[in-house]
Amino acid sequence: MSTWYLQSWIRIALGGVLAVLSCHAHANSYFMQHTQHLSFNLGFSDSLSKDYVGFGVGYRYFPFDGVEVGLDFDLLLGNEPIIYRVSPEVSYVFYSLKTFVPYVGAFYEYNYIVNMENKGGFGARAGFYTPVGNRSYIGYGLSAGELRQCEKAIYGDCSVIQAEFKFSLIF
Repeated sequence: MSTWYLQSWIRIALGGVLAVLSCHAHANSYFMQHTQHLSFNLGFSDSLSKDYVGFGVGYRYFPFDGVEVGLDFDLLLGNEPIIYRVSPEVSYVFYSLKTFVPYVGAFYEYNYIVNMENKGGFGARAGFYTPVGNRSYIGYGLSAGELRQCEKAIYGDCSVIQAEFKFSLIF
């Protein structure tokens, strides 16, 4: 991913932090215990030293207020090899804020890489959720991960950086 994208996301994140600091506290029922969410994902990533666009779906469940467990299925296109990714995750959502709701999390990702050996890895993510309707919200953030047992001579850069966007529905 180019430096311009990263600088843009840093500016957006800093603006979001300032907006969060200016918000007053208010319990947000979107992220309370036993809620379930379906998300539609869009991501722009730098994987295997190549740029990709990712499309996917995800499921999230809140076993406790603010604690999110989820599973995403993504398809990364736009370069060779094509990558299919399955990623379980756990996050904490700072649900007491009303407009810009920050989250931080960790994930494991398993990459099914077409015509290459599949690779797994670990990473972290952070970003914001913004309610946009009675039972929907958007999410935007960054994730960074590292593939395990990755030979740089074969795969290129073994780190993965991704700008993430989600549209989620609560059911």
